Amino acid sequence: MRYTKTTKITSASEQTILTVPEGFVARVEYVFICNNSNDDVDVDLYIHEQHPTSSGGCKVYLMNETELKTKEYSEFANVDFIVEYGDTVKIDLADAREVVVAITLELSEAPFVFHNFK
Repeated sequence: MRYTKTTKITSASEQTILTVPEGFVARVEYVFICNNSNDDVDVDLYIHEQHPTSSGGCKVYLMNETELKTKEYSEFANVDFIVEYGDTVKIDLADAREVVVAITLELSEAPFVFHNFK
């Protein structure tokens, strides 16, 4: 099932945009982020993988303290990240601004796990 999740962020704190539900995997295909405010803002946008053997998991940054100028946008097409149950997509703004994020993904039932891949 294809799905687009759109979120408006207005506060300067880490926020979860989406969490992959139990029994599913998601293939992130497209990410769009836009600074709708009248001021520039620094953005962290990342996939937080929750590895059961790793304390705190692993963060894969799409944007790491990246400045988005007023009314500027950035997009990632054909991203193709596979995220598993419990993994999240998060955003953290340096200052309180209005930023909109849209993520398109393909949500599928989780396949059997290959034990040698973990």
